[in-house]
Amino acid sequence: MRITRTGLLRTLVLTAATLPLLATVVARWRLNWDSAIFIGQAESLAAGEGLRYLGWELVKYPPGVPIILTPIIVVAGRDFLLMRGLFALLAMGSVLLTERLLRPRLGPWPALAVTVVFAVSYPLWEVALHISSEPPFLFFSLATLVAADGWIRKPTPGRGAWVLGLFVATCLMRVVGLVIGPAIAVALLVQGPREHLRERALAAGAVMAVVVGLFLLWSERDGFVKDPFPAELPEGARYGWQLLVKDPRDPGSERADPADYVDRVRTNLSYYSDRLVQNVSAKRARQAWVAALVGVLWASGLVVALRTRRGVLEWYTLAYVGIYLVWPFTYGRFLMPLMPIVLYHLALPAFAFVRRRPGLTIAGCVLVPLAFGAAHWRLVTDIIKREHGEPYEYSATSRTYRDALDWCRQNLPENAVIAADRGPSAWLVTGRRSLSFPRVDDHAAMRRFFEDYGITHVVENPLPKVKRFLTPYLEAHAADFRVVERVGSAVVWEVVR
Repeated sequence: MRITRTGLLRTLVLTAATLPLLATVVARWRLNWDSAIFIGQAESLAAGEGLRYLGWELVKYPPGVPIILTPIIVVAGRDFLLMRGLFALLAMGSVLLTERLLRPRLGPWPALAVTVVFAVSYPLWEVALHISSEPPFLFFSLATLVAADGWIRKPTPGRGAWVLGLFVATCLMRVVGLVIGPAIAVALLVQGPREHLRERALAAGAVMAVVVGLFLLWSERDGFVKDPFPAELPEGARYGWQLLVKDPRDPGSERADPADYVDRVRTNLSYYSDRLVQNVSAKRARQAWVAALVGVLWASGLVVALRTRRGVLEWYTLAYVGIYLVWPFTYGRFLMPLMPIVLYHLALPAFAFVRRRPGLTIAGCVLVPLAFGAAHWRLVTDIIKREHGEPYEYSATSRTYRDALDWCRQNLPENAVIAADRGPSAWLVTGRRSLSFPRVDDHAAMRRFFEDYGITHVVENPLPKVKRFLTPYLEAHAADFRVVERVGSAVVWEVVR
């Protein structure tokens, strides 16, 4: 492969933009629900016990993240530096894949400019430095889309095998990766050259067969499990059930009706629209007209792409957005895997305008990343400072909770069973069996939880859901508990009867 000067320059620019991610990695762990479960499952895999957490088979999450963590556990144990370094490398690889994905769509220099914008954006930094599903999902989804471009142009069996393999890997990281399959199938039928229509139709059929197969395996996974994690606990609630009920935090919730989904779409659309604007503007857009401008630019770019290319990125965007508009939970991190494509669609109208003006194109390729980097600099440096700061946890409430868990690790007996706000985090820090209390107002159900799971201690911290569900129960049954330690605003209770 011949390396050109421009190719070398692009590589150097992207390396310079992404290396700070790796340099920021520290050997510490941030309190995180999913992360703790992934580490627990990886340790179970390393011990040859299967995909278990706290002794139960937990199949709520796809197995991809525990699988990629397992070699580190086998070689180095619970080494947070290696784990976080791996995820930072995946984020860096995602930046390189972004440039490769956008180059045939925008041209080499505009693609580089948009990629640098993504590399220096604070949403990437927020997730790239932690053990979560976002970095591997972003990496494998972008790799799938890059490979799909080649397959759509020339649908050969070899290229198809690569695409399908990467697609399966993507779905192993996050279930929402399934939407890439239909996007590829549609693009195969409407985007490629007409002389290969039969081959592309067969390829689209193969993709949908894999989609259906993965969906059926995932839907029926409980049938392969002999000792499942209790579904009534927050850690074990199934995705499908959460999607279909009114309140996924309530294990006794009734089914959602059409009005619930309308309200959910309205709420999620408002949340993600605002989050998109803040992601692009580095949380500087407070005026309504700025938000409207970003929204119009993005919608314009998406419409232009749908009219001119009707490619896999556009179908993927529509499917991905559709899923999260009806999903019952809203988190900013859900938007991050789509950010490279969002930035591409934002850039399309501008680069279409200056396409025949080389001087403006060059100026834009230089000035836009510089301006974007300057806007995001404060947020990115804040993230770096927090990673290297003391104490480590980001908020006063989280630090207090972590201190209370550290006290439990040092003072509670090894056979203690803890009820806490974030059970997985409590388990990883304390080394004691820890479960999240049910989010129910029913005191009888809460008592059953304490009795059925042998709870011996409780960590009460001042969060809204703790004050709503746990604190009233503790107050109403004060004779059943006694305070053993106060750590700032957190209280460690012992169950006495």
